[in-house]
Amino acid sequence: MADKEDPKPDISKFSVIRSGLFRLFNFPLIGSTVLILLFYWRLRLRRRRVRKQTIDGLLGVIKEKDEKITHLLHTIARMNELLLATRHGVPITSKAASG
Repeated sequence: MADKEDPKPDISKFSVIRSGLFRLFNFPLIGSTVLILLFYWRLRLRRRRVRKQTIDGLLGVIKEKDEKITHLLHTIARMNELLLATRHGVPITSKAASG
């Protein structure tokens, strides 16, 4: 009778292997870690894209303001020449004053 195998498998061996696998590969922990890493990666990409759009927008505003300032300076120069010409009675021949 000692040589006969027991028809029932030893469940304790399977439970040790199973608990060891879950200790080694804690699937909920691994899954949540992967999700957190993906969320963090997506957040960084979004921040980078928003920062680039913000910088591009600010550079566009600066360019518009620079063009407006240039136009206003040109207008001031024309007005200054007209003022000087009318005070001294000099005919206006400047390109800035005629344009």
